[in-house]
Amino acid sequence: MIFTDANPTFPYQSSEASYELGIPDSPEIHLAITGLAERLIPLAEGASKSDVGIRMTALRTASGAVLFRRPFEMVVLHFRVILDLPFEQDDIDAAAKLAPIDWLGQAVQQLRMEGVEIASDFGKQASHYGWREAP
Repeated sequence: MIFTDANPTFPYQSSEASYELGIPDSPEIHLAITGLAERLIPLAEGASKSDVGIRMTALRTASGAVLFRRPFEMVVLHFRVILDLPFEQDDIDAAAKLAPIDWLGQAVQQLRMEGVEIASDFGKQASHYGWREAP
């Protein structure tokens, strides 16, 4: 994982994501956001932004996607729009019809399979205004 710290204090810790997004120290949030951001970065080919700008854009786009459960196709479109990359109107129409994706829930499943203990109320970290510390 390209965003995960070399010596994390918790699984999937990303100091870069913490710095850029102000997210809590929560493995499920870090994994959900950085995992999605890593899928976006290769799609930035042809963008005029610097590598740092692309990484920051990927993290911010992924954070919003995880918070609001956006389908991957919509996330890609959002990312492409921010980077001034081309897209088709048909892609927007198709993505708007897709079901939401529980990115945070998927990260929790992965972490639990890896043996990481996750609180049952992990979902309370997401709000309409951003991320907050676990209760």
